[in-house]
Amino acid sequence: MEKCDENRVFCIFWGPRVYWGLRYIATTGDREQGRMTEVEITRDFNLTDEQVIRCEMHSFTNLVNSIFYELELLAGELGDPEAFSGEMRVCEQIVSSFRNRDQALESVHQAESFARQILHAVRERIEGSGRTDLGEYSENIERMMEVVEVRTREMLARFRMPGRWVDLDASGIRDGLLQVLDAIAFSSHGRFGFVYDSGGSDSRYGFSLQVEGAPDGRVTMPPVFIDCLRDLVANARKYTKPGGTIEATLSQTEEGFSIKVKDTGLGIPEDEIQQVVEFGVRGSNVREIPTRGGGFGLTKV
Repeated sequence: MEKCDENRVFCIFWGPRVYWGLRYIATTGDREQGRMTEVEITRDFNLTDEQVIRCEMHSFTNLVNSIFYELELLAGELGDPEAFSGEMRVCEQIVSSFRNRDQALESVHQAESFARQILHAVRERIEGSGRTDLGEYSENIERMMEVVEVRTREMLARFRMPGRWVDLDASGIRDGLLQVLDAIAFSSHGRFGFVYDSGGSDSRYGFSLQVEGAPDGRVTMPPVFIDCLRDLVANARKYTKPGGTIEATLSQTEEGFSIKVKDTGLGIPEDEIQQVVEFGVRGSNVREIPTRGGGFGLTKV
């Protein structure tokens, strides 16, 4: 059993039916002792069409919001709050379009074009300022745009063939996830980083990804599972203090495919586990923590 202040594990099994299992461990009076509660959530969510598409676009929403806030920070550094007002409006329009499937699809088709426009504007303003200390903002936006390219391809493929299972290279899944984590760390502007396949220390999170049941290095799963993995890992990072540890496991068996993400973060109050997967609901212990998401990442998963 883990020795930590609080620990949570999110498990998803996809086989004959969808299975949700949330495992939460919290210390009692004795740090050596833990209390484990397993909850299987089988309720119907009864989401509206708008809520369904917003869940589907959750990762893209987080990405666009991150670009928006990076532009806002850079504008502040330049001393001109309106420096990227046009580009920031485009970000807002993209997120607003994620309430309708046709509009969302159109925005995804145009995402790479928008990304190039934003990157050009950033480079132009930085060069025009004569500042030599703003290079990290340009580099950070470039990293985000690389993620936009990947996310665009994934979303278009999912729109074309929803619900399909595909054969994927496990090392490619890992590389893609590390690309996202590197981008997240870079956008923190030095507040935190990641060390891979090791425990965390100081301001660096420890992260590891294990793939089980793939002797040939390949796994078969719905592409949306990659999105779910990213969301769960990003969510774990958000609610874990720097220096903590995040462990992810992909497991492939004859019965199906599962994802497990374990972290040493804040956890979820036991009496709220059933509710946190509802659309727009956050745990009472994290509501004061700023988020760039909409509070429906777990609903989507």
